[in-house]
Amino acid sequence: MSGGHYKISFNSGILQARGVTEDGLRYYLDRLSKILNKRFLEVVPTTVFDTQSLDRILTLHEILSSIKDLPGANRHFCEYTQPQFSATLFVSRFASFLKGKVDRIELEPITLDGEGNPDIKIERRGVTAFIECKNIETSQFNNQEEHKNVFDLFEKHINVPHQISLSYKNTPTEDQVNTLGASVHKLLKSVTSTGSIINNDDYSVHVQIRDEYGDPRISGMMEMIVEEVNSGERVPGHVFLENGKTIAIQGPEIDYKKILQAKIRDARNQHVSGAIFITAINSDLMLGSTKNNIRCVEAMFQPNQNTRYSCIVLANNRSLIGEDRWQTISNPYAAVPMNSTIDEIFRKNA
Repeated sequence: MSGGHYKISFNSGILQARGVTEDGLRYYLDRLSKILNKRFLEVVPTTVFDTQSLDRILTLHEILSSIKDLPGANRHFCEYTQPQFSATLFVSRFASFLKGKVDRIELEPITLDGEGNPDIKIERRGVTAFIECKNIETSQFNNQEEHKNVFDLFEKHINVPHQISLSYKNTPTEDQVNTLGASVHKLLKSVTSTGSIINNDDYSVHVQIRDEYGDPRISGMMEMIVEEVNSGERVPGHVFLENGKTIAIQGPEIDYKKILQAKIRDARNQHVSGAIFITAINSDLMLGSTKNNIRCVEAMFQPNQNTRYSCIVLANNRSLIGEDRWQTISNPYAAVPMNSTIDEIFRKNA
C-alpha cells in the first residue's frame, strides 16, 4: 500500500455518531494512503476514539479527493506535515473551491528561476493569476492561565445559577477583579431576565438566566473565539464549568494589525513578475475587529510600497463552500492590478 502498513483502532460508537461503517472507515483510510503516500501516517489518525480524529479523516478525504487529479497535486500533498497541517489544508480547501471556476489550476506551480513559488496558479479566460495562501495561528493569544486566574477570583462572588459572561479590554489586577465581582454580586440580586448588567469602557458582563445550578460533579474548560455582536471584535475566550456554575471569560482586546501585516509581508517573496498576485489569508482564527484588520491591510498599500500585491483575500471555511461572504481588498497601486475576470471569482458572495 502506498502509505505503508498500518493498523486501525476505533470506537464503534464514534463511527455511528457520524454515520460511518467499519468498511467505510477502511475505504477512507485506503484512499488517503494512496493520495498522501509517505505523508499518510504523519497527518492521518489511524486510531479513532474521538470525533475529532474521525472528522479529520472525513475532511481530508472529501477535500483531497476533489483535487487529487489536478496538475501539481502530488507536489502539494508532499507539503503535508503535522506542524504545517492547518496551513496546507487551507491551500487544499482553496484549490477545491477554485476547481470548476477556472479554466486551469495548478498546485505548487513550477516557476522560472528568480521568481517566487506560490501555492496556486490559475488561468481563466486567458488571464493568469498566482495565489499565495497564509494561515494565521492564534495559540500565542490563548490566555488560558490568565482566564483561569480571573475565573477563580470572580467565581467566588457569584452565588446564583445563572450563566455569566465576562469580557474585559485590559488584563485586570486581582483587586480589580474582586471589585468587579462585588459589584456583580449586588446587581445579580435584582436580575429578572437575560441581558447585560455591565457594559462600559472596561468591562462587559452578560447574564443568561438559569433556574438551577449544573451538576457540581461536572467540571471542565472549553476554548473558544468570541465575536462581539455589535462591534464584530473577536477575542480569545474560555468557558469554565465548576461548582455547578458556568462562567465565560474573554479578553484582553487584541491588536492584530502587526500579526496580519507580518503574514502579508511573508508572502511577498512568492510574487511572480508580470502576473496578478493574490495573497489569501485564512480568517477563521483571526482576532480583533474585521474593520480594523481591513483598514490595516489598506494602509500597507502605497504608491511605492507593496505594489506587487494585486489583492488580499480574507477567506474562512464557510466562504470556501459558498456560505459566507468574501473580504477582498484590492491594491489601487498594484503593478499588475486585479482583472475583472479573476476578481469576480471572489466577489460572487460579497
